[in-house]
Amino acid sequence: MDYLMLGKVEFEFFVMSVLRQIAARNRQEITFGKIISAYTENKASDKYLKFDAVAPNGFGDFKGCIYFEFKKLQKRSSTEAKSIESFRRKIRTVNWDQAAIGILIVDGRISESITYEDPINNEIPIYVWGQQIIEQWVREYPIDYSNAVNLSDKKTNKELSANDYISNITENDFAEKKWKNLDSVVHVVEKADNFALVLGAGISVDPGAKSWDTLLKQFTAELQRQRLIDDSKALSKKIGGSSLITAQLCKELYATEADYYWAIHQGLYAGRQAINKKYAIYHIAKIISKCMSKKHFRVLTYNYDDYLETYLKNENVSYNTLYNEDCETDDKLSIYHVHGYMPQVNAKTNMLDAHKNSIFLTEQNYNDLYNNPYSWQIASQLSFFRENICLFVGCSLADPNIRRLLEITYRKTKVHYAILAKEKLTNKDLMKASNHFARLGVEIIWVNDFNEIPILLQNFYR
Repeated sequence: MDYLMLGKVEFEFFVMSVLRQIAARNRQEITFGKIISAYTENKASDKYLKFDAVAPNGFGDFKGCIYFEFKKLQKRSSTEAKSIESFRRKIRTVNWDQAAIGILIVDGRISESITYEDPINNEIPIYVWGQQIIEQWVREYPIDYSNAVNLSDKKTNKELSANDYISNITENDFAEKKWKNLDSVVHVVEKADNFALVLGAGISVDPGAKSWDTLLKQFTAELQRQRLIDDSKALSKKIGGSSLITAQLCKELYATEADYYWAIHQGLYAGRQAINKKYAIYHIAKIISKCMSKKHFRVLTYNYDDYLETYLKNENVSYNTLYNEDCETDDKLSIYHVHGYMPQVNAKTNMLDAHKNSIFLTEQNYNDLYNNPYSWQIASQLSFFRENICLFVGCSLADPNIRRLLEITYRKTKVHYAILAKEKLTNKDLMKASNHFARLGVEIIWVNDFNEIPILLQNFYR
């Protein structure tokens, strides 16, 4: 496939994806969008240059600080030599934050890689990677390339060509991409600098919580048993049929709010299991134990239950449980329950109002929450998505509210990661799903089924 069809934005997206993975494989740091002063000490420093990336501790075989420039794909308006000389004049005025051993230009306009050195004038070497390198990347990173091609909203022949390209992506390509993404997350966890875990309902099912769908079925079955409704399917279809609307209906039909919240409580804890090393949540607690002392490490969960806290106690991890703006914090790790928190109690009368009022489960709850951009819950999620590199575990990413927050906080210089099960999707549909999530800034680690997740999580703390 002709990579020259990529526009500037798509080309930069593809190059950053590749460089990020190469750096992770070699356990090297790379930062995108580096802004530095562009004037010498003898001049006013009120002008700045923005490099597309910097690898402060080396990149690949380069042993030292490397700055990067990405050239957009267009017809050459001048000779390469003139372009390089113009770039040299610009960088001569730079106040380097860290002395560079070279500047690497990824340029899709030239055919071969070139090195420009001027040892007599002690100029910083300039290395140019051209079409041969980029074409090699297209072969080695086909899923990243497809993600880049599908980044544009424009409907062009490019999209048709991309669809043809998707049909050539194999199961082996997905297997290789899985391990590349896994390696990237391992690198992030090892640094644990601005790393965060974002956890969903999938991690609470094994230790005993009913799944969302099962909980709603329990609600409606109980309402039918009490003859408060006659035909749950017909009624649900008539009023909208979504899970949030069904939850809203169930809340309205329970005799008291206490009965409603106790039904939620029983759905979470009636099937509680003993601590088990085979569960994903056990390995998540191990990851937290490893990362808890690292800089800016945080944990966010959409679950209402206390299973994570139980497993953290088993690991002797001290923590704060946060579920509203009134919860106090200290120097211990904070667990953000942004959709509410309902710990296990022995009786209905022991449920606290603060816990019941924190639960966001119904359509009205969600409307109230996500129409209030200044709420603690929204601010917390925005902070995580904006400031951290997040690993989503047990989250389907199907919630439109979460996806909207991901879109709001999207930056092309940063990605999040999510572990998702393939669930019988074909390679073509997997590729379409990967393209879709890439537009939200989320890289997918595809596993064959949910049983693979606990095994995969062990890579992050061993």
